Amino acid sequence: MSDPGRPAGPPGGDDEELGAPVAELADLEDEPAPTFLARLRRRIQRRVLASDVLEMSWFTPVLVLLEFLEMIFTGLFGPRKTDSGGSAS
Repeated sequence: MSDPGRPAGPPGGDDEELGAPVAELADLEDEPAPTFLARLRRRIQRRVLASDVLEMSWFTPVLVLLEFLEMIFTGLFGPRKTDSGGSAS
């Protein structure tokens, strides 16, 4: 049973000793394969690339639409050039 005065959370605080079974398990630790980190990096990079492509596929059409709207409104409601002088004779 848990102690009601003890906060809930994972065991193994800074001052608490983990005990003999955990120390034995720490000795059984295996090194990962040499290609493990390379495979992990490639997997993360693929996910980041997919995220970037998806983000561009959503935002690029919106940006193009905004550019077209800006060109239309500038053409319709933009400042007009007026002939400010007479004819040169």
